[in-house]
Formats: sequence, structure tokens, C-alpha cells
Amino acid sequence: MMRAFALAIGTLVFTCSAQAATSTNIQAVIEVNQAGMSSEAMLQSIEQQAMTACRYEESSVLSKLHDKACAKDLVEQTLTQLNNSELNETYALRHPAKS
Repeated sequence: MMRAFALAIGTLVFTCSAQAATSTNIQAVIEVNQAGMSSEAMLQSIEQQAMTACRYEESSVLSKLHDKACAKDLVEQTLTQLNNSELNETYALRHPAKS
């Protein structure tokens, strides 16, 4: 079963040392195939799609990079919507909370 989630991230602030901060709204569709995929494979797919969605604009010198906070927020929103305990556990193991 294939699901697609449209997630709108609130205003994000992208900063670059050469320019003042600008804000951008990001909208992304994350496709998740829950049939026959391990939670590790699903999480990897979700994270890759989030990194792609959160890339800096092509005209930027940072165009090959992605905004890590944006990608993290997008992944966490997707996991919240999926409400899959195994997937949440896999994410928690890969990204332990900082104390």
C-alpha cells in the first residue's frame, strides 16, 4: 500500500553568512510504501525525500546542501502522521535524543 503525505512546514529561516536571513515556506509530498519494506528501509526513504525537499535553491552557492532542521522537521511530521510504532522506534534508535 502506497501512501503520499503532503506536509507543509511552517516558516523556516535559511541563513547564509553572505546575506541576511530569509524565510521560505516548504511544501513536500513524501511517498511511503508500507508494504513489504522494513522500517529501516522506510525511514531511509523518508529521510532521503526530506533532504531532497529541503535543498537550497539552485541559484544558491549552497545548492548541493540541504537545511538539516527542515529535513528533520519534515521527517518527524511524516512519522507523526504515519503513527507507526516500529518506524518511530527505528527513528529513535538512529537519532537518540540529546540530554
